Amino acid sequence: MKSLLIAMYFSFVLLQAQDMDVESYERKSRAALEMAQYHPDKARLMHEKIALQLEAELEGLKEAPAHLAYNLGNLWYHAGELGRSLMWYRKAQKALPYSSMIEHNIGVVLKERLDQLPKSHRPAWLPYGEWLMILETPFFLSGYAAWVVLLWHVVKWTKKQQVNWTLPLGVFALTLSLWLFVLWLSSLRADAVILDSEVVARKGNGLIFAPAFTYPLHEATEVRVLEERSSWVLIQLSNGEYGWVPKRSIGWLNQ
Repeated sequence: MKSLLIAMYFSFVLLQAQDMDVESYERKSRAALEMAQYHPDKARLMHEKIALQLEAELEGLKEAPAHLAYNLGNLWYHAGELGRSLMWYRKAQKALPYSSMIEHNIGVVLKERLDQLPKSHRPAWLPYGEWLMILETPFFLSGYAAWVVLLWHVVKWTKKQQVNWTLPLGVFALTLSLWLFVLWLSSLRADAVILDSEVVARKGNGLIFAPAFTYPLHEATEVRVLEERSSWVLIQLSNGEYGWVPKRSIGWLNQ
């Protein structure tokens, strides 16, 4: 699988960001990949340096373009930073939810992370929850279309024309229910990912509190953030357990 990840490494050619030297990034990336064959430690440092430079250039943007987020995921993966790699892959997936390349690379990272937790925060009784969340936009558009049809029937009714309400009301109720259900599923999606190689979750927001779990958390573990207090956040794991970790230990997926 790793070979496939490397084969899909380059997509900088789509970059249209202003004042960014695309060729320079591509050149450095190729050099880092070639170096990995002979000096893997130096190559990891080179990948990290390139990733930090690219992140700095994107700092002013409200949202990173999908292809740049994808490449940052690749760079951090080859730098040995699974947490940061997953964070950028998820950001790319948000913009391109149907990309098989991104889905493949996310799968590679999830197989390499240390924490053995469920892959998703969705209910166990809903095996296809991820696909339903991807369909959020189509459900919304179909609901909008059903609303237009319903309004058209209302206009006909106000003009005292004969109207059959069964079909438009049924379709509208069905699409609205599906859309609300998908919105609820989306609210269960992870907000952040652990970036530190290892972090101890606490029962409260401070080092004076006892560990929340008998095991530390590791990079690339996805969590939901339920509360923020000073420099700590209350997180929920995909198995339903709770704990507090330093805010600096996580990377936000929606920022």
